[in-house]
Amino acid sequence: MPVEKVNNSSDLDTKVPSCLQLTSIGQLTLTSDPSHRCVKPGAFLRFYNLRALLQKVPGQLPDQPEHLGFHLHGGTVYGRGLRSLPAETPDLLSLKSVLEKHVDLDEHEEVNDGTLLEIWYTPPESIVLPNDENPGAEENAGPAYTVQTCEHNTQRITLAQVKRSTPPLSCHVRARVKKYLPQQLYQCLKLFCSKCKTMKDVPDDSAVANIFLESARDNQPCDEQWAATSSANSREPGRTISMHVSKDMVGKSSHMQLIFIEGMTLDEISVLSRDHKNLVPVRSENSKMTRMDLTAPFLFSGKKRYYGCKQCSRNTFENPVFTGVETWDEQAVAAVLGVQMMQYRFLIQFELDDVTDTIEALLWEDAERFFHISAVDASGCQDLQDRIQTIMDTIQPPESSLEERPWMDFCLSVYTVKDNDRNKVCYQITNTEIVKQ
Repeated sequence: MPVEKVNNSSDLDTKVPSCLQLTSIGQLTLTSDPSHRCVKPGAFLRFYNLRALLQKVPGQLPDQPEHLGFHLHGGTVYGRGLRSLPAETPDLLSLKSVLEKHVDLDEHEEVNDGTLLEIWYTPPESIVLPNDENPGAEENAGPAYTVQTCEHNTQRITLAQVKRSTPPLSCHVRARVKKYLPQQLYQCLKLFCSKCKTMKDVPDDSAVANIFLESARDNQPCDEQWAATSSANSREPGRTISMHVSKDMVGKSSHMQLIFIEGMTLDEISVLSRDHKNLVPVRSENSKMTRMDLTAPFLFSGKKRYYGCKQCSRNTFENPVFTGVETWDEQAVAAVLGVQMMQYRFLIQFELDDVTDTIEALLWEDAERFFHISAVDASGCQDLQDRIQTIMDTIQPPESSLEERPWMDFCLSVYTVKDNDRNKVCYQITNTEIVKQ
């Protein structure tokens, strides 16, 4: 059956060489132009968006039946055109294997289209597209260590093309991780205020311990009308430890109570929090209860610690109302104390490389999706922190060269931010997940 080329070669998909002249099924003629070496005789090709039309061939008599012809759609829209399949494509290997098994078929046996479709069918979206700017594109055609979870129906492009693009843009790339920061992964855990957009490091334990120590030394037990208080002397001479509970909560389960702790050290309250869900460290000021410096956590809940934003929180809390709260979680506690709670976030900067160029891209808004790990859970769990380290050691194995590292598929957001009154182009990894091993 004859196959005609579309009328205007300029309308062909840019991925289809203009030197390609289709003459019949399975046959093609190439010119000697060096730029057309991407398609060679014997290569396996895949056609996208072919139209089947009944037509007459040149010189055909009027009374002869029409032939079925195939027309290749023109244009540059994704999913159109003709592409060469890399030799190591898994589906191509399966096809070759089946064909080899039928080499010795006798004249009464045949392989029909239905047979081939049953063992070799792949939707266009899953074909690895060759990269016109990356001569080693076939080398990165294997499975990646990540998957994209976005709904963007877009062709993968190179990092060089990303850099030439005009923001805003969402695009797909495949690259290796050249390096990442911070190298000490505990430093990638940050505190973020959704109100003022402040991001800061989680305070060091030594700094927090000093705040508790100073508060414990200067502690003068407070007296509040709304609180039932019990006090005891600590092992350290001259230091008193007090526990305050709202009178409305007396007699309830400790898991239902909000307990205010005064005069304890960081180590002591950390031990106590193992058995109590909601511990609020406080200090006294003019015999009145007040919050501790928000450099320290405002709430201890098991192994988790919650911090507040100094800029957005109210200075003090007076006459707190405890009625009407069915479940005391971190959000309810923050509301009673007048605290603007800061959220735990991961923040990592990747330097990506795909041979054509390098890009520094941030991972933070979608970092929990990327790792399949909650930042707040990781803040109090060494096992989850170790799991993140294992993932990073797989992405960038210690002492490995760039060529030894796995290829990764990313969805990148390209956008601009103001930096000293100038627009700065930034890149962020979004809608991307580590493949569960």
